[in-house]
Amino acid sequence: LTCQDVMYSGHTVAITLSALTFLKYTPVTPWTRAGSSHNICSLSSLFTACGIAFMITGYYFIIASHFHYTVDVMVGAMSTLL
Repeated sequence: LTCQDVMYSGHTVAITLSALTFLKYTPVTPWTRAGSSHNICSLSSLFTACGIAFMITGYYFIIASHFHYTVDVMVGAMSTLL
């Protein structure tokens, strides 16, 4: 397979939206303490780092599979963030 002619990557939209949902609702879960959000080594900051690493790894594998161009992945991520 080679890169397809699509302007934005739906795969990127799905990864970004799921990670944003995870990052938004993780601080209010019962297993994270509300007062520890300012601590650099808290469970919430660990979840945030894992969510960001998940997004970047997903973007890499989408680009490396040659199904989407890099600009398709960038446009998909930016349109989801907006």
